[in-house]
Amino acid sequence: MFDLLVDVDVDFFYGPPIYHRGVLNPGQFKAWISPQDFLSRLSAAKIELPPLAAVGMADHREAYFCWKKAGLRRATVLHFDAHSDCYHSLPEIVHCGNFLLKAIKQGLVGRVIWVVPSWFYDNPHHPTAEDAFRSVAGGMYRGLPLEMRPFAELPIFNITPTMATLSSSPSYVPYSAFADHFVPLARALGIDYSSVPSAA
Repeated sequence: MFDLLVDVDVDFFYGPPIYHRGVLNPGQFKAWISPQDFLSRLSAAKIELPPLAAVGMADHREAYFCWKKAGLRRATVLHFDAHSDCYHSLPEIVHCGNFLLKAIKQGLVGRVIWVVPSWFYDNPHHPTAEDAFRSVAGGMYRGLPLEMRPFAELPIFNITPTMATLSSSPSYVPYSAFADHFVPLARALGIDYSSVPSAA
């Protein structure tokens, strides 16, 4: 048996319906999926919720410290995010863009299934989607146990996750995202969100 970690960034749920070059304001992003539809898809993949442990945060890098504190080794991470969080920038510190890479390198994580938003495929020239596709095609993650999958192609797990981490990522989503997505997801995962700061 293996440890399954469900890692969700609220930026996964938001994207531009149409990309206009130069427009990157997250305040203009719209939700492409509801929390209820997301949870139904997890249920269809036989991922039993709530997980054994769950933590909410504003800064996604905190997931790394949660996993480390739990003593996880070579866990499988189902990473729902608009970003890989496996960037090589500022390697001397753990930050929201490299925490997953750090977890891989330290042996906390042995496999990452990066589930990207469905809107990437409708809007592949948006800088966020384009960066994801170009990074994978260009071999940026070569040698890492990372595979990118569309949301419609989740594998069947038939397992209760060891842990779920939920990040509100207020810099990347509209102000409404906290109430509209973070809070309902936190409730479903059994997370006490009262101490997680919102952007509102």
